[in-house]
Formats: sequence, structure tokens, C-alpha cells
Amino acid sequence: MSRRYLVAALIVWAGLLISQSSVRAQQPVFLSAIEDLPVMPGLVEKTDSALSFETASGRIVEIAVSGPVTATAVADYYRRTLPQLGWTLLSASASAFAREQEVLVIDIFEADPAVGIVEVHFRLSPKAGK
Repeated sequence: MSRRYLVAALIVWAGLLISQSSVRAQQPVFLSAIEDLPVMPGLVEKTDSALSFETASGRIVEIAVSGPVTATAVADYYRRTLPQLGWTLLSASASAFAREQEVLVIDIFEADPAVGIVEVHFRLSPKAGK
């Protein structure tokens, strides 16, 4: 009888582990160098691309992500998501956003068109005149 309880307990434990991992997978991932900027699902941060430093005017950060998504999907994702985080769209054609004293420019290009890999560069800098 105790062997059945052990097997049942192991099954329940395994089910809990699986459900926890799927919950974790649904949580948003954020850029390491811009902690409040989400990474679109399907994209992965290129950690060796991060450049960050402070100036008297504010921080300057550049970082890139890439993945098998379309450029249109990336542009749509950030146009939908960033206003919810306090960013205001400055220029749709340049994908430029502003928040407080910072400007964020997002450059999207096809890194490997043959395989459908898109690369996205984020450039954060102080607003001009600050």
C-alpha cells in the first residue's frame, strides 16, 4: 500500500513541477541592460552586444536581440507594449519613443533573410538639450 502512495506522490510532484515551469515560461523577460524593457517572445538577447555607460546628461545604452520573427511583428509588439510602460511614440517611421528624459530608438532589420532571422537594436539615450 505504501508503494502506491509513493508512486501517487511522485506523480503529483511531477505534475506540480511541470505546471510551475509553464507558468515561469509565460512571465515576460526583460533586457539585462534596460531592466524595464521587455523582450518580445521569440527573440533572445545578444548579451555580448550590450553597451552601457552613464554621462552627466543620463545613461546611454545599446543592446540587441534576435530571433525567428518578422520585422512587422516586432514593430507591432513594441508599438503596443511600450505605451503601457510610459513610452510615447515620437516617430513611427523611425520607431522612436520618449519617456521622462530619455529617448529609445528601435532599429529592426533582417539579419538572415534566408532563414527568417530578425535582429533588433535598442538605443537608449538622454533627450537632446538635457
